[in-house]
Amino acid sequence: MNYEACQIEKIIENYAFDVLYPNQGLNIYSDIHSDTVSITIIKGINNIRSQDISVWKETELYEW
Repeated sequence: MNYEACQIEKIIENYAFDVLYPNQGLNIYSDIHSDTVSITIIKGINNIRSQDISVWKETELYEW
């Protein structure tokens, strides 16, 4: 893993926690592939409605 990419990743994470959504309890998923930092920040993940989609047909998923 590239050291510079790790530093950039930490800076973005800290910005999300401290500036964008302070005290919000975020979930952060990150990955570094070929020196490209990718971060997904999900706010309010516990408030997202859940539904069992294992019984759906594939075409029904696209009508969400």
